[in-house]
Amino acid sequence: MKIGIIGFGHLAKSFVKGLLAGQLIDKNSIFITAKSRESRKIAADEYGINYFATNKELIHNTDIIFITIPPKVFRSEFIDIQPIDCMNKNIISFMAGVKVIELASAFINAKISRAMPNVGIEKCKGIIGYTPTENSTVLYIFHHLGDAFLVKEEDIEKVTAFASCGIGFASYTLNCFYEVGKQLGFCEEDSLMIISNIFSTSLQSNRYQQLITEVATKGGATEAGIKSFEENEYKNIIKSVFMHRMRR
Repeated sequence: MKIGIIGFGHLAKSFVKGLLAGQLIDKNSIFITAKSRESRKIAADEYGINYFATNKELIHNTDIIFITIPPKVFRSEFIDIQPIDCMNKNIISFMAGVKVIELASAFINAKISRAMPNVGIEKCKGIIGYTPTENSTVLYIFHHLGDAFLVKEEDIEKVTAFASCGIGFASYTLNCFYEVGKQLGFCEEDSLMIISNIFSTSLQSNRYQQLITEVATKGGATEAGIKSFEENEYKNIIKSVFMHRMRR
């Protein structure tokens, strides 16, 4: 079984790292295409995988093809040009906002599905929402790269916003805590240690509202801080960044 990956950006690299770390696919069976010579060199030298010169060559010589390029690149390189006959091969798109009907105009005779993973797949601890596929190898890969679940196509942008963009939003929040910790006078090491502890403790509790009640004693500093969050509509700010991403 040969795996083809169109594009070799951050998501594709995370995907390959996950495939190799989980020993899901042998590196000699992974092929990529990339515009830049530097990306192709990285694929060969750092990951030990192969590459093809063109997308058409990759499609014709691999069994399952994953598309990881940005939507605007896909539309400039595949739409309004002669469609590629995929000979009933499986095409899986990791692109946000590109619907199956649009993919079908570029890849004829293909079995097309969409998926949206986050970068946690590089450690086989990702989130992957995917539209229906009957390919057992694809399902095996997805369920071994993290927590995978089936979604309707109209819901896949929700996965993009919540699980994929969510990592960036969560990291931004963590970095804000880190910067505030330093402003309060903690050294970098202690600031990182405290952040790691408070977030891991909260996550491990898995009962967020109850933990808030336990920590926010009446008249205390935590209660005052949460009241400030509510007055500034913190929840609505979080909701708005996800809704903005989904409308794009």
